[in-house]
Amino acid sequence: MANARPADPFPQPGRPAAAAVPVQAPMQPSGRVLTDQDMVELRASRGGAVLPWVLFAVAAGALAFVWFGVHVPMSAEHRGSAEQLEARAAETEAAKAELAAAQAQLEELQGKGATFDQLAVKAKELETERDTLAATVAAKEAELDAAQKKLEGSLADEIKGGDVSIRKRNGELVVGVADRVLFDRGDATLNKRGEKVMKRVAETIKANPERVFQVAGHTDDDPVTGALAQQFPTNWELSTARATTVVRTLIEQGGVDAKQLVAAGYADQRPAASNKTAKGKHKNRRIEITMLMVPPPKAKK
Repeated sequence: MANARPADPFPQPGRPAAAAVPVQAPMQPSGRVLTDQDMVELRASRGGAVLPWVLFAVAAGALAFVWFGVHVPMSAEHRGSAEQLEARAAETEAAKAELAAAQAQLEELQGKGATFDQLAVKAKELETERDTLAATVAAKEAELDAAQKKLEGSLADEIKGGDVSIRKRNGELVVGVADRVLFDRGDATLNKRGEKVMKRVAETIKANPERVFQVAGHTDDDPVTGALAQQFPTNWELSTARATTVVRTLIEQGGVDAKQLVAAGYADQRPAASNKTAKGKHKNRRIEITMLMVPPPKAKK
């Protein structure tokens, strides 16, 4: 059945309204006219054929969006993060190495610091010992100077005549007395002049009770001859006998404590001058009294 086209609802002014024109319904190739139901089915079939392509396009677009908009940036970010992690790891290892080196250096410095502290303590101890030694040496020097001054005052005449000499030797005070002042030629008995000299020496010895004095006899190299040889076969016996005589005089007549005295005989083994001249032989025949810088032995209780 043919459909009629509706009349123009709004005709132009002065123009009669057109009459409705009948519309020819579409026909199938078979010559059958398509009904409204057929048209609906046709449109549905065409839409069903297009829909898969539409869905495919949408899915492809979504996939592209995910790939280029999300995956690719995330992959780049991931690679960047991995590189950063590797760089951080390398920096961490380097920092650990530096820390280990610093720790080793610190331990070395601590060890050196301990050594420096020990050296500082040792230096302080040595400084204290040095000061103590210096004070001791100064005290001994003062003691020797005082003793020398006293002897030079009491033996001034003998010193002036060349029969007595007073000098320091190796930190000790040595009083040299010519044998002619004390003994007769070849004799070991003290003469009167010798006794007077030894009494004056005894005053200096008693003024230094904390010191030992060695009395040593010396001779020239002339052998003992004549009747004297029967008493003193060699210069050893003669030099020792003279030293012993002086010690006894200092104790018995000078009042010196025996613990402060030592007797020794050196014969001609320690000459003060050459024995080839008479003057040299005269210097070698002597008694030497040495103020030793050691205290006398203490008595046992």
